[in-house]
Amino acid sequence: MATTITPATLSVKITESIVLGGVEQGSEHTLSVASIARFSRRIITALTSTNGTELVKLSTAEGAGQFVGSSLKYLRVTNLDDTNYVTLYLEGNSNFASFKLEAGKSFLLGADQLDITEDVDNVTLAAITSIQAKANTASVQLEIVTATT
Repeated sequence: MATTITPATLSVKITESIVLGGVEQGSEHTLSVASIARFSRRIITALTSTNGTELVKLSTAEGAGQFVGSSLKYLRVTNLDDTNYVTLYLEGNSNFASFKLEAGKSFLLGADQLDITEDVDNVTLAAITSIQAKANTASVQLEIVTATT
C-alpha cells in the first residue's frame, strides 16, 4: 500500500505575555519540526486509581496508543481541569520520573530519552517506554498531542 500522506512541518508557538511597570516583558518562541508524518490528538481521562491511567506507550512498533519512540519529535500533555492536578509518571529502563501537572498547565517533550540518576556526572539516557497519569482527588481530562516522523 502506497501512502498518500506527505510529511509536513509542525509549527509550535509558545507565547508569554505580561506587562510590568508599563513595559511588555513577555516573549515568543516558535519551533519548527520537519518531516512529521503522524500526528495524534486525544482527550483522555486520568483516574485516581492506584495505578493511574496509561496515556502513551513508546516502543519499536506502532499500535493502539503506542508510538515508535525513536520517531517521537513532540509530545504535549495539557491538564484541562480547572482545579485538580495530576502526577505524570515517565518510565524508562525500569526507573520512573514523576512531575506534578497543575490545572490548566502543559508538559512538553521533544524526544523519547530520559535520565533518572542522582549522579549528574554520569548521565545515561534511556528510552521512555510509558507515560502514565494519576489524578489527585478527582478524575481529570488531559489532552495528549504527539507528532512522529
